[in-house]
Amino acid sequence: MNKIALTACLIWVLAMMISSCAPDKAGQQNYIQYTGKTMGTTYSVKLKSVGEDLQPGINKALEDVNMALSTYIPESLISRYNQSGRLDIKIDALAKHFDKNMNASLEIYEGSQGAFDPTVGPLINAWGFGWEGRQPMPPSKEVVDSLLNLVGMSGLIYHTTGDSLHLKAAKPGMQLDFSAIAKGYGVDVVAELLEGQGVGDYFVEIGGEVRTKGMNPLGQEWIVGVSTPDEKSPPTAFYTKVTLSGQSMATSGNYRNYYLVEGQKVWHTIDPLTGYPEQNPMLSASIVHDNCMEADAIATACLVMGAEKCIEFVKSKDAAAYLIVNDGEDGMRVVKTGFDKYLINQ
Repeated sequence: MNKIALTACLIWVLAMMISSCAPDKAGQQNYIQYTGKTMGTTYSVKLKSVGEDLQPGINKALEDVNMALSTYIPESLISRYNQSGRLDIKIDALAKHFDKNMNASLEIYEGSQGAFDPTVGPLINAWGFGWEGRQPMPPSKEVVDSLLNLVGMSGLIYHTTGDSLHLKAAKPGMQLDFSAIAKGYGVDVVAELLEGQGVGDYFVEIGGEVRTKGMNPLGQEWIVGVSTPDEKSPPTAFYTKVTLSGQSMATSGNYRNYYLVEGQKVWHTIDPLTGYPEQNPMLSASIVHDNCMEADAIATACLVMGAEKCIEFVKSKDAAAYLIVNDGEDGMRVVKTGFDKYLINQ
């Protein structure tokens, strides 16, 4: 999406992730950092050097992901589908990226009972949070009801046969938006590229979504912070800190990305089941999983599902969750499952 991802405000690398080549810390000179822009946000990669420049490969891999999944590139595979309602292509590197996101999305769509649904794209656009840009006013009930007829991954006809990929919308106007899973997927693509080059210690981050392996320059597990979910707090105000090595973490929140209409906040998380911005009291959901693509999608589903349903869903996905919930007059409370082993300060 053509904006800095909300999750970039929620997860930040802490001070322990200091820059490479500091001469007063033994071994840190072996770590290097690459940074750049991708997917409407930024990426940061820290790794223990294997003696060659890996950034050109990282950039090329992320360019390929964008050419498959970005709704802001008219020639991308997803844009070609959104423009015509169908996609019939040979399976190449770009098609494989598309296929992995489709299959993962279908699985999480079914497991979350529709709380995660990339076909919600037309509604996201109607509410002003999609690739078409901000709308001057929220859509009418008639518009919402009409667009709800286009939502539901079960309405897509999708299959691969031999060396071909085929996607067709059952109804004209059905569109896809992988923004709730693509950054996590991009993190996985970069991480797998690094591992293929023999990198054993790394930290990969795109727009706040993270995957780790091995140790940081200080010989410790990587440390990540979850920002306090308060729009008045700076992103560096941490609500809690976690240590990760060999896991991914993604956070989605519902407190910074909004606009005001007659003094009322219109939040960016659109419930695919109702067509309206989600109003449950969950402020942020942080998910730890083996891969970042699933962590990213699960975190989005949790914002729609609410705490109780989310916890059961997270358990079914062998993931861990740290949910910060608005507790009314009493402030914030935490609901979590499987997360204690990652927490620094419980």
